[in-house]
Amino acid sequence: MEPEPSDDVENPEPSEHVALSGIEAAVAELWQYIPDFPLNIAGLITSFGSIEAMQETVRRLASMLRDVEVRDRIHLGSTVSNITQFLLLLAARPSPQNGAHLQAYIQSIQASLELRAAWPKEPGADPRVATLLEHADHIIYQHESEGLIRLQWVNPLPRPEWLQSGGYQCDVCIDPDLQLGYQHVTEDNARDHSSLLDHRVGYDVCAACAVKHLEQHRSHVGAWIAGCPRGSLRHVQRLSATTTMAPPQLCLQVHFSDPSAGTMVAEVDVQGSNGLHVAVAILPAREGSGLQIDEAVASQMLPEDASQLELPPGWLATGRALVAPELQQKRPQEAASEVQSQMEVLCARSGEVLRITAGPSRGTLLCSRPSAASPGSWEEALPFRAISFSERESHSTGEKCPHLSFQGIAREVCLKEPESSRILEELRGLASRAGVVHNIPRQQQQQQQQEQQEQQQQERQQQQQQQCPSSGPTAATTTARATATTTTPGLAEGYFVSPEWATLSNCMICLDALGEETWVRGAPLRTKCGHFFHAMCLRKHLRNRLRQSEVQGVCPNCRAADPLQDAQHFGGTGTLHFTLTRDIHNRALDSDRCYHVVAVLCQDLEAVVDSSVLLSCATLRPGDALLASPPPVESETETLGSS
Repeated sequence: MEPEPSDDVENPEPSEHVALSGIEAAVAELWQYIPDFPLNIAGLITSFGSIEAMQETVRRLASMLRDVEVRDRIHLGSTVSNITQFLLLLAARPSPQNGAHLQAYIQSIQASLELRAAWPKEPGADPRVATLLEHADHIIYQHESEGLIRLQWVNPLPRPEWLQSGGYQCDVCIDPDLQLGYQHVTEDNARDHSSLLDHRVGYDVCAACAVKHLEQHRSHVGAWIAGCPRGSLRHVQRLSATTTMAPPQLCLQVHFSDPSAGTMVAEVDVQGSNGLHVAVAILPAREGSGLQIDEAVASQMLPEDASQLELPPGWLATGRALVAPELQQKRPQEAASEVQSQMEVLCARSGEVLRITAGPSRGTLLCSRPSAASPGSWEEALPFRAISFSERESHSTGEKCPHLSFQGIAREVCLKEPESSRILEELRGLASRAGVVHNIPRQQQQQQQQEQQEQQQQERQQQQQQQCPSSGPTAATTTARATATTTTPGLAEGYFVSPEWATLSNCMICLDALGEETWVRGAPLRTKCGHFFHAMCLRKHLRNRLRQSEVQGVCPNCRAADPLQDAQHFGGTGTLHFTLTRDIHNRALDSDRCYHVVAVLCQDLEAVVDSSVLLSCATLRPGDALLASPPPVESETETLGSS
């Protein structure tokens, strides 16, 4: 049935007959998509102003639907439904305003079609070439309100969604034509759709802004260290997320041995918030007047002045890559032989033997015992994610001996010499490789042997007058108070872990162990209402709830308001001890040189500077009296990069 002109147009002029016939031809094409198109010519003229404008709109409408069918057929049904509603409204309530709304809708669909059709399907030219972010696909970025967030390089960015208002923009410089750049991602490396800015979904940064951001931060760190005057102990806090929770803690103490004793040794003690990493470095201070830079001069230093103080190259990495959970199951070390991934532990009190085996995924170990019903076989293995070490007195003899307990397993092991040191060291290594939280100390006997070997090797090097300085070893020790390692001359690193974590349950948001993956999920946090979460898990949860128009975030467990108010890192602080004999250039410590001993509290050891949250620097020459003032209170702490 052909459309018939409405009776509202009586006796049209001859010129109008031509226009009406053109409208009928356009409507006939439109009827292929909208069979129930209501042809009210008088109403359409009222809505669009003239017969010519009405005819052009109908033609645009038919052409647009044809393009949708060809380019994005999956959206044709919803588009036809929306257009039908517009036309019914025009038939019932013709007005210029409603006509303008239909034309704007047609324009938005055409813009979306053109944007999606022109979106690049292959990677474009990489603007990061010859910059510090060349080949850096993952970075840690300091957001002004959210703190440290993780960004992933995407080239090109995902094609914009249907009817998305424009493409992407850089949320730093507001470049509206962003097609490749860094996007905010979740821990499984998927785009994070959290709203960090009003009326924006996700967070994107162009390459130029990312390079500028990291260059400025690294320059500020270098300039701040270079500006620390001799004989001082200073602290600086990085701008953190807007939150009312307690700030992290870091305390540094340095002592140089008597030069007359032979090899110069730096004893470094660091105390910091559990759940965070610490990196320590001994940097030679600049010669001459640079040793006496006062605060007024330091505040006026240009970023390029920091180049005179070389930061350790290992500190300038951009962070470990995020791997999807399904890929974490395929780690090469999990294909190791059974001998390398399991051990047996004999309880000296009960005589029971427990077999500890690496679990199927990182962060898990398995515990099993011999089967009483079937000799020679083992019972079903039970998984656990944390090991708690303690020393207790025997009720019968009063002698102290090591005890081990395992999270979620009602079994305990008592150890005695001469086997306890070997068992503890093997279990410590197995737990560390598997990523299981533990507080097992490095055993003193093996530590002393390592120190003796390192000391002998250093003496041989000194006798050879350091003919091959680049191959020298690092002398470092750790106390039995936390996990600490040294792998590069002049550098040391460690992880603050609380023995109380072994008694914790899982995070109720990510449902994983609270001590696992803290480098991306944040340290275990205790809210004021007494519940435990990963810090970043709780922040993301509250951010998403606020997007859903909640006036205030609440605890996921008990619905208490503002759970971040007065929240604290659980477990307090831990202590690490390092013994270093060389600076970062692998030169023996010299009593005639001045050094910056720097401790950086950071979230990721593979991005020490970029993920730093708190820094301490002691600048001194061996034998100097150090002004070892405690860290200032939050209101007095310097802020890195602030004016």
